Amino acid sequence: MAQSSTSLAHDIIIRDSWTRCRDFGLSHQTRPSFGQLPGSEVSQLLERHNALVQTTHQEVLPVYENILSNSNCLILLADPQGQLLKSWGTQRFGDSSHQGFLAGASWSERGTGTNAIGTALACEQAIHIEPDEHFLKANRFMTGSASPIFDADRRIIAVLDVSSDSFLPPSHTLGMVKMMSQSVENRLILDQFRDTHFQLIFNTGLNNLDSQWAGLLIFDESGQILCANRRADTLLGVRLAGVSIETLFKCPILQLLSEPEARPFALQAFGNNRFQCLIKRPRRKPLQLHAVTAATPAPMVARSLDLQAISLGDTRVEKAVIQAQRLLEKDIPLLIHGETGVGKEVFVKALHQASSRASQPLIAVNCAAIPADLVEAELFGYAKGAFTGASQKGSIGLIRKADKGTLFLDEIGDMPMSVQARLLRVLQERCVQPLGGWRVVSGGYPSGISHQPHVARSGAGRALPSGPVLPDQRPEHRTAAAARKNRQARTGATHLGTASRPAPAGRFFTGSA
Repeated sequence: MAQSSTSLAHDIIIRDSWTRCRDFGLSHQTRPSFGQLPGSEVSQLLERHNALVQTTHQEVLPVYENILSNSNCLILLADPQGQLLKSWGTQRFGDSSHQGFLAGASWSERGTGTNAIGTALACEQAIHIEPDEHFLKANRFMTGSASPIFDADRRIIAVLDVSSDSFLPPSHTLGMVKMMSQSVENRLILDQFRDTHFQLIFNTGLNNLDSQWAGLLIFDESGQILCANRRADTLLGVRLAGVSIETLFKCPILQLLSEPEARPFALQAFGNNRFQCLIKRPRRKPLQLHAVTAATPAPMVARSLDLQAISLGDTRVEKAVIQAQRLLEKDIPLLIHGETGVGKEVFVKALHQASSRASQPLIAVNCAAIPADLVEAELFGYAKGAFTGASQKGSIGLIRKADKGTLFLDEIGDMPMSVQARLLRVLQERCVQPLGGWRVVSGGYPSGISHQPHVARSGAGRALPSGPVLPDQRPEHRTAAAARKNRQARTGATHLGTASRPAPAGRFFTGSA
């Protein structure tokens, strides 16, 4: 369903773009007009955008050298009017004398029809354009993936594009250009504010805290947020500029400012989401600083979770615990159902600590927080030279990081169906093939998964394994809970949560030791 909605939205964007092209008086046979500027005007154009070009160069060049240097592609940077500022790579597709790839050439829809750069600017979002989706036939020798770059005030200041022949997978090029544009946005924000303001970097887990997809907040010593990257808005579900940081997290500002700069720490948001964070202080001391010396926080001691005690006397939770204990040391996946906030992750932690894998890693991942274009790379890893998230050395992926331990995957229903199908195959065959790699790595891979209740089957059509379910605690829903109990007796599941609305569910899987 999610893929169909995405495809429909894409088709609407292309249709609207073609309509604009006809309104501009273009036809499919029209030759593109790149509006090439005189040399003096090109120099002025590049001078105005010199800082942007240099910042983009620092973020793009490593990606090109490590991933795209052997591909028939160009990375292009254009200004908000679609005029090219810089390109990286060597054009090995189409006509090598093509005027559209020179600095100063314009890729606006008015002159060149539907294309990745011009259409991304028109619809203000990332877009991939296949050869036949170009309005002008003269442009149908290439594909393009482009993503706008926004400044701290959410104004489009540029667009980044990967243009190539049709042999690069569109999901990879689109994911890559999104990653690079987000990286450029982060760098621009940090360059503007790192000397004078505090920075809070946060994400759903320690494993992705240093990625381009981490949230970034810029705030002053009073806790007032000056700006944030788009990822922060997505993670917290609200536009953040002008908001006080104390209205977002359950943490006083003085306590937040006292956190050590190099050590990750956890913050609980008021929406009950829990984030791993890093704080960075301004390079220059603020002119006015509260005369408060914050006490050094005492070292945090991990509290052991007693599997027998987490039921708090509730017989239904006790039943879920008993069911889970029976399978705890078995090589069987567990599916944990429960509404957001009922304690699925606490239940998983208690199970992990009670198992023979307690000394091995427990890795919790919110699948909904990982961009769809990068979820395969995050889970399965990638080889050097493949599509990457951040590291130039490749990555073993979260599944292999949790080998012989426990992996809890929350909100699996928000992952693409193709990834769900591949994940089930990994769980079944106990081997992983990283993206871009030829070697299949086997092992005892554990996993915990949560999904929306209507996502009962994977893209391969196989049912997800059943498992414990934690119960509803509210009297007004006990009748519904009783009905659920009868159904669960037939399916072998246990439930945590309410029936008042569709509830996220989860699965807990422990691999072989």
